[in-house]
Amino acid sequence: MKQLHVELGARSYPIYIGQGLLQNAQLIVAHLTGREAMLVSNDLVASHYLGVVQSGLSVEKEIKVGHHLFPDGESYKRLDTLDGLYGALLEG
Repeated sequence: MKQLHVELGARSYPIYIGQGLLQNAQLIVAHLTGREAMLVSNDLVASHYLGVVQSGLSVEKEIKVGHHLFPDGESYKRLDTLDGLYGALLEG
């Protein structure tokens, strides 16, 4: 695994590069401060990776993990689609 660090003062963050990183929930958990997380993806990417990330987070630190999926495609990047995400976040 390679790691790059984006220096932005208090908003700095790491970028991890390598194979099998989604199976290593500890890489994500290390950056969470709460007990709940919302995974946001599109339905195409989620069909491949959502289950792995969601179960890893749930097991690793007993984090309540929700998810919100957008349809795949540029045409769905609109304010009314974003409103659905806001609703999902408020429902928790």
